[in-house]
Amino acid sequence: MLIAALEFVYAALMLAYAGIFIWIGMVIMAAANAAESASGIGGVGGIGAAIGGVCIAFAVIYILFAVIFIVLAWGMMNLKPWARKFTIILMIISIFLNLFGLGSQNPAAMGIALVEIILAVVILVYLFKPSIKAAFEPPRVLMGPQPIMVGGMAPPAYGPPPPMYAPQAPPPGYGPPPGQHPGYGPPPQAPPPY
Repeated sequence: MLIAALEFVYAALMLAYAGIFIWIGMVIMAAANAAESASGIGGVGGIGAAIGGVCIAFAVIYILFAVIFIVLAWGMMNLKPWARKFTIILMIISIFLNLFGLGSQNPAAMGIALVEIILAVVILVYLFKPSIKAAFEPPRVLMGPQPIMVGGMAPPAYGPPPPMYAPQAPPPGYGPPPGQHPGYGPPPQAPPPY
């Protein structure tokens, strides 16, 4: 699937950024240590170590994002609904974060930010297409018409009435005499004593 491939591209970009930050961090730490030993000024190595540590922390964050994008790419290939939802969230976050990169003075940073924004917009447009959205929804079970609850009661169910027990005659001495309707004729007689 196209989106899964693009998420693998995102994961590769995140790993590339992580590698760049690790390299910058190591260079800063090595340069600070060399400057401290050459000049004899104390604390330069500590400042370099702090800046290098921040760069390596950013590298770890980028590695975590790369792992997330790899997991999402797997979910997209298997049409998992959670993968679509999380991809939409990450693409919106990516657009907002890369808007700051467009204000950079560095043309390379601006270009990378612009490419990432375009890529995120393409992914979002693709994920919101009705056919793609339907592919990620769980299958629906087709059922017959369901009763509508009105005032807490459902209307009678369709189909044949439920089976009933055959009506039984009242015990002797109870009810109207045979051939008469209830409420007409003489009152019923009392049952015989036992």
